[in-house]
Amino acid sequence: DYIRGTNRLDERVVHLLHPAAPDPIAGNHVELVNQLSRWAESSAGQLWPLFHFTGPTGAGKQTVAREFCARLGVQLYTLDPKRLPQADVARHELMHLMEREMALSRIAIYIDVTDIDLTDRPFAAVVREWIEHTGGIVFVGARERYLLRRQVNHVSIPKLDAAAQRQLWIQSLKNIKNSVNGEIDAL
Repeated sequence: DYIRGTNRLDERVVHLLHPAAPDPIAGNHVELVNQLSRWAESSAGQLWPLFHFTGPTGAGKQTVAREFCARLGVQLYTLDPKRLPQADVARHELMHLMEREMALSRIAIYIDVTDIDLTDRPFAAVVREWIEHTGGIVFVGARERYLLRRQVNHVSIPKLDAAAQRQLWIQSLKNIKNSVNGEIDAL
């Protein structure tokens, strides 16, 4: 399909991936994306590490990853770790398919491990193996550092301050007439 000019995700992975929703970005998150973009320019031609974004729930880790990908000309997709196959053969096949799709379709993968139950050892091992061995542009989101053996570019994503949150409200509501009747500051 790709050689014929039909660029679509393989049907064996399409049910696992969802395009990351576009969200506005503001405050110190803009500077983080700028820093990542400068890093990407200086690392052209090199094999990139995994990106490990940490921060509190709701801090905007996925939004920063999506904006960085947009600047790279890459579409960010989310992968629900609960949908990873448990069987080794199926999981390894999926890894190879994902790597191919990431290269051909110019996509990156964001996997949130915040809610991974580390006491469920078989499931945690499946997720860890996928993270450790999948190539391409991969982002891992978590509240705290997830111990990994592979090379990682760790970025701490802080929650936005009140001024940046206000800016997000304004950006998000700018095309909606009378949506909050001038009450953004109160919100």
